[in-house]
Amino acid sequence: MNASIAILLAGIVGNATIALMPLLVSGMAQYLGFDDAMLGDLVTASSAGASLTTIAAFFFLDRTGWPLRRTAFVSMACFGIANFITPMLFEHDLLLILVFFIAGCASGLIWASCATAITAIGNTPRLVSLFYGSPYLTGMVIQPLMPGLYASFGVARVFELIGISCFLSFLIMSWFPDRSRGASPAGNKDSLNNGQWGIFWLLMLPIVASLLLQYTANSGLWVFFDRIGLNSGHSPQLSANIVSLGVGMALVGTALAVVLTPHLPPLQSIVVINIVAAIATLGLLGSENYLVFALSIFVFNASITLITPFYFLVLGRLSISAGKAVLLFNIVMMAGYTLGPLVMGRLASHGDFTLPVYVTSAMFVTSAIFILIKFKKRENP
Repeated sequence: MNASIAILLAGIVGNATIALMPLLVSGMAQYLGFDDAMLGDLVTASSAGASLTTIAAFFFLDRTGWPLRRTAFVSMACFGIANFITPMLFEHDLLLILVFFIAGCASGLIWASCATAITAIGNTPRLVSLFYGSPYLTGMVIQPLMPGLYASFGVARVFELIGISCFLSFLIMSWFPDRSRGASPAGNKDSLNNGQWGIFWLLMLPIVASLLLQYTANSGLWVFFDRIGLNSGHSPQLSANIVSLGVGMALVGTALAVVLTPHLPPLQSIVVINIVAAIATLGLLGSENYLVFALSIFVFNASITLITPFYFLVLGRLSISAGKAVLLFNIVMMAGYTLGPLVMGRLASHGDFTLPVYVTSAMFVTSAIFILIKFKKRENP
């Protein structure tokens, strides 16, 4: 029980900047005057750092006897220090981007350590669900408070509070699992000859392309939701409330996935959810209407968590080991997280998100088209 608490709390603290990113982005724009290109660069730097360490961690964290607790401890210390340093660099763009990258590296390694620690204590389904749902719970609870914190204490204090939380987490770090149990033996699916690998990658290409477009689209616009609300004339508090409730809707998407995934065909489901996401994205063009703004965000966020298990299911049914399937998913997902904010930040013009909305919607539709290509190949899992 204590180990589960330590894993969950470490994951919540170590993932704080990602869970709170929409309001962090909005605060830096409103109070520090950062433009959308700079904000996109910061989010991309953070995502790139997390991507790098998440991918690298696959090759060493699951080795038998790897010191998980020490890895989590050092990563948490680095993450805390990076958040304390961040306010000192608000006037130094390149250094700020660098420290966001370093914080992202630390955050990614914390998250990977926690995920590996879950397997070390038995990988219980309930703990897995709580762990992957924790970022949405964090956002739903904390984001409504952030406009008030900005107004009363400034943006710097929020980063400092994240840093303090990192060092407070040391109080429960002794409960964190000490060592990795090691990876399970590889199955015979790894023994594919060169010709089989060529066929495998040919069949995988539409799925990989669809997944990359899906995560580039959903991560790129999501971090700017609060900016869209503010630029549409809504007050900071009202906009923050909708973004926070929208994060909660991602939990609804997760619950729906648990119920629906075993009963629905995965490829057809991915197509339908992508089309729904594209329509919800276009709804953001009417964000001046509070209800339209809210409904668009709710459906958008629910679609992200609803579609993810179907991609996992497709990859899991392919002729490849589970380990390689998970690695491939993480690589593509993190690539999307990295590209999305960079692309959308560049497309936004002086707070006008019309073009990013159209491009995001088109990406969802194109993602669905790649799945339809998979249908044409008659390789429906």
